[in-house]
Amino acid sequence: MIRSPGAGTGMEETTMANSLRLLEGRSEQPTIAELHKYILSLIAMLSALLSLKQQRAGMASLLDIDDPNFVSISVALTFYGGVSIGAACILEAHPNSNWGKLMSNLSLFFGALTYILELMILVPALGVAALLFWIICFVSFMTVYSYPYLKSQNIVYKCSWSL
Repeated sequence: MIRSPGAGTGMEETTMANSLRLLEGRSEQPTIAELHKYILSLIAMLSALLSLKQQRAGMASLLDIDDPNFVSISVALTFYGGVSIGAACILEAHPNSNWGKLMSNLSLFFGALTYILELMILVPALGVAALLFWIICFVSFMTVYSYPYLKSQNIVYKCSWSL
């Protein structure tokens, strides 16, 4: 039992013991919903920093439609939202669907892409390094997770090269 110094009532002991019990029952990996919350909070935080940077630079508004940065962030947010909604609909209709799981993982990738694009505006060198890492992760994810699906659908054929 963990005893805090000066605790006479034992109330701190039960609170800490309950917290430890809750942590022991928790799985190691966060759920998809928790990851979406983290991504959305990071996107919101960088958006606030981005607006501060724009104000400091003397620019009128963050929402400059002609700016390529704004267009790329808008496209990434649209993909993130669209794929997230698609994954939710697929998982609601077919809870154990591999396609729904793939779509929910893709939505996490597009959320990370949105975050990285904002990071590229704030700190270009770090953003480019993160984008290269994102591309490697995305290609490896698509290769690993799409191959079994394509193989089960008999889409992957053996190539016979004749010279």
